[in-house]
Amino acid sequence: MAEIVHEELCETRNRIIESKILKKYKLTIEQFVNKGKRSFTEQVYYNICNRIDQQNLSLDFLVTGFDEKDKMHLRIVSADEPPHDFDTLGFAAVGTGAPAAFAALSFAKDHSAFSRDNDLEDATSHLLAAKFMSESATNVGKETFFIGITTTRVHHIFDMGSIDSVRRIWLKDGAPRRSKRTIKAVKDILYSDEESF
Repeated sequence: MAEIVHEELCETRNRIIESKILKKYKLTIEQFVNKGKRSFTEQVYYNICNRIDQQNLSLDFLVTGFDEKDKMHLRIVSADEPPHDFDTLGFAAVGTGAPAAFAALSFAKDHSAFSRDNDLEDATSHLLAAKFMSESATNVGKETFFIGITTTRVHHIFDMGSIDSVRRIWLKDGAPRRSKRTIKAVKDILYSDEESF
């Protein structure tokens, strides 16, 4: 799936380049690559190349799923690079808040034994703490929903109000650390929301 998403992103970027830059020369990407250097002066050719290089598709996707042996796979996919494999690390983040989320989860991995083998409450509390840490980044808001996916089903959906209550406890009890009250609040929400779901 990650490779398919990557190919689609590359095709979309190519269509944008053809529409915004190469259309006035009546060229496709393939035609420009094959004969562009011979068709233009050196200065014009490198100017077009520079404009093409600046056409970034600012979309990153987090792609995850399970294989036929129920082994989890995790990839970050963009148009600029092949999919990045995060299976070994066991967590990933995308967007402007990704550096803060990675820092929080890396710290949790090193100092709080955060791993893919954690129970649901513990893993969820670490993930929410990383989300809360990332909220100061541009374009990251407090509006959040949570979906847990296991090999058997999708479950554990909770709404913004529930997450806001966890955030309040997390902040009051000395964020960025997780408190026992935070973990208990997550546990209470997980199971009450699952029942309503």
